[in-house]
Amino acid sequence: MGAAIPTRVPGISAAWGTCEARPPRRPGVLTLGAADAAATPRFRGAGIRLDAVLLTLVLSVALTLDLSHLGAQSLHDDEAIYAIAAREAAVHGHWYPLRWGSGQLFINKPPLAIWPVALSFHFAGVGEAADRLPSAVAGAALAGVVYVFGSWLLGPWTGLLAAALLATCRPWLFRHGAREGVGDPLLCLLLTAALLLYLRYRSTGRRAWLGGACAAALLAALVKGAFGPVVLGAVTAVWELLMSVRERRWRQVAARLAAPAALAATGIAAYSLWLLDSGRRGAGIASFLYRDVFLRVTRGLDWHHVHGAGFYPEVLGKAFGHWWPAIVPAAVWLWRGSLQDGPRMRAALLVGVWPIVVLAILSASVSTLPWYLDPALPPIAILLAAGCGEVGRLLARWRVAPLGFALLLGVLVGLRGRFAWQTLDQPMRLGPMHRFVLAFRQLPDARLYLELGNRTEGRLQPWDAFYLAELDSVSRPLPPELPAAPACAFVIAERPAEVAARLHAERWYAATLDGRSPSPSHLYLVDCCGGRLGRDFD
Repeated sequence: MGAAIPTRVPGISAAWGTCEARPPRRPGVLTLGAADAAATPRFRGAGIRLDAVLLTLVLSVALTLDLSHLGAQSLHDDEAIYAIAAREAAVHGHWYPLRWGSGQLFINKPPLAIWPVALSFHFAGVGEAADRLPSAVAGAALAGVVYVFGSWLLGPWTGLLAAALLATCRPWLFRHGAREGVGDPLLCLLLTAALLLYLRYRSTGRRAWLGGACAAALLAALVKGAFGPVVLGAVTAVWELLMSVRERRWRQVAARLAAPAALAATGIAAYSLWLLDSGRRGAGIASFLYRDVFLRVTRGLDWHHVHGAGFYPEVLGKAFGHWWPAIVPAAVWLWRGSLQDGPRMRAALLVGVWPIVVLAILSASVSTLPWYLDPALPPIAILLAAGCGEVGRLLARWRVAPLGFALLLGVLVGLRGRFAWQTLDQPMRLGPMHRFVLAFRQLPDARLYLELGNRTEGRLQPWDAFYLAELDSVSRPLPPELPAAPACAFVIAERPAEVAARLHAERWYAATLDGRSPSPSHLYLVDCCGGRLGRDFD
């Protein structure tokens, strides 16, 4: 695999072959550097490098998918939780420590999961599109990093295919991925960048690359806690052990594990400092860790967090669909490379170790949610692209077979992208509270009252609280009788019939506002305006 694959079809060798590695800088250092500049394909006359053109194409496609219709759906679930803290930072200046809507400390996630959204709110205004913009940018950047990763190891065309498989992955687009205002896209970007930097460190021996990887591990810890550093430390440690076993250098195991330990320790130290500072401010860290770590691992935080065996294979099956047969030639490619002395192939084994370690870590917890697998998507995309490259290498002995295979892959990627775009182009339904707030703003003479008991108000869902807080003023408590004025009134209550009788409302309309809530108590909108908004909530 050291030399490029000869073929009579122009460009196919760059697509499916690899180039000769540079000689090591010193003994014992792997050399994974990119191909010599002379070997890099260029367009005649223009002098533009092919990899720069393909990287631009990757970023353009990823941004198109990630940004389209970004604000067409109401905030929901976790993104609404983070949006409340981000709005507190952007509007009220509570950047650190982060605050919840009612003023208490926000420790659900470390600050770097919230700050990008807060910055977006600060410059673009509070809204759905601004909330999701940082995730969309991080998702597009991850597609670019996957291209660089795949191109560095396997050639520009394989990198392009890997980036395309990730960018068009439907779970990545729709569930805690590049189109939701959560921290997962930034976490995946940092993990992928850290592993790429780590490989550069092992290929050159320069500690600056290890410093960059440790910095990425630190930032990952400030996005989603200890998970990121643990993944980085485990992936690199397993890879180093495999390399030690293969090279039979038993005495160097401890020295080789020093760098993975540094990765994990840097991130865990940063996360621990944040925990200590939050505890010093009275945030209740002990109860937070008990819930977020112990209960999550042993019992799950909620009933819908726990699924049966085979959940993750099913999620991965849907993520890549009919591309999965490529994993067989990818395994052959990795096995053959492990038996050879090519430094590029030995380093590529890290891509094979990566998803296996992520799955092993996730299997230690009973909580199984689709987006937990997001860190495994980039290496799987690279592996599947490598499997297709292996097939292309085998077909290179025939004159036109590689070109036909490349066209087939292009058609399949196009169909995958078209399906993702069609899903994005569907009209989105707004949440009930969001629709009410938008309609309420169209009635300048309307008033809103809240009639919520302590038990019910504690169950007010974050997405409902987010949109209620968007209104300029909400009156409470509910007066015995509504003021005698031409203005109409709306009341959000737990028992609408009692409210209507108390206010002597002759005509009222009650509609469920939080139908998604799992609690038995729902919130209702009592319309004392003669049903002026009733049709919106039928």
